[in-house]
Amino acid sequence: MYERMAAAHIVPELLYTIWLVIYYILEAVVLSLIPNRMKARKDISDEVVLITGGGHGIGRSLAVRFARLRCRVIILDNNQEWLDEAQRIIASEGADVYAYLCDVSNRQNVYECARLIQNDVGEVSILVNNAGIVCSKYFMDLPDESITDVFRTNTFAHFWTLKAFLPSMMDRNHGHIITIASVVGKGAGCAASGYISSKFAAVGLHEALEMELRMLRRTGIHMTLVCPGLVSTGLFEGAEYKFPRLVPVLDADKLAEDVVDTVLRNGHLVITPFMAELGVRVKSLLPVKACNAVMDFAGATTMLNTFRGRQTTTTAIS
Repeated sequence: MYERMAAAHIVPELLYTIWLVIYYILEAVVLSLIPNRMKARKDISDEVVLITGGGHGIGRSLAVRFARLRCRVIILDNNQEWLDEAQRIIASEGADVYAYLCDVSNRQNVYECARLIQNDVGEVSILVNNAGIVCSKYFMDLPDESITDVFRTNTFAHFWTLKAFLPSMMDRNHGHIITIASVVGKGAGCAASGYISSKFAAVGLHEALEMELRMLRRTGIHMTLVCPGLVSTGLFEGAEYKFPRLVPVLDADKLAEDVVDTVLRNGHLVITPFMAELGVRVKSLLPVKACNAVMDFAGATTMLNTFRGRQTTTTAIS
């Protein structure tokens, strides 16, 4: 009898879920047919935006674009020269900009910096977890300390900044979290297992937190996951695609423009360039051996053979 009663509840719920799935698929199809320039955008003027790794590369490009939207911009970086230059560039846009020297891989450093920010500026409403480092070596050649360094910056730092700034967003049910991950966080490559696994972890944290906030009914906090391919910031200097015309290296300014536009539309995901997005989609459909053949042909296993990386220790993002 209990089983019949349980089935009586499950069937209507299943039918309702099927209806929702069909509805949201149709909604997604319709929205995909509407040009982005015609979609509504939210006003983020006077919002407080914090960007880790904001002194260079994607972080600085994002800061400039948020500044042009009249946001108050906070940048964190572990390189004072980059901070000073970025602060000057962002201030030239007429925005209020605050720069803090901070090693986001250090939990206490993040929490101390957060207290300063709350006293100096106020509550952060848009958090961009962008800082990252890379170590490209085959697994057995990867030093233990490099593994922990990469995870501290690329993954653990996200936990510390979220712990510091998410509570006020939850209290107000208002905010936006942007995770700058990598396309390899959606589909692995070769010769950078530490970096790749740290990006998988960052993607996992982002998706788990998004589900958690939805279940807690904090729907006023939006989340955007960004998974770019190679970006011309110098972090992956020397790495190259097998077919560069088909899969171009991304320009940091153009990527930042796309990310901010997605944020303004409360979009959930940015995967770019197109062929990288296609590869991620195809991976989930093909058998493993077929996927391996495609990856080998595309050069995913050899693109880091010429990797040199940036010649100084930095906190920037691919």
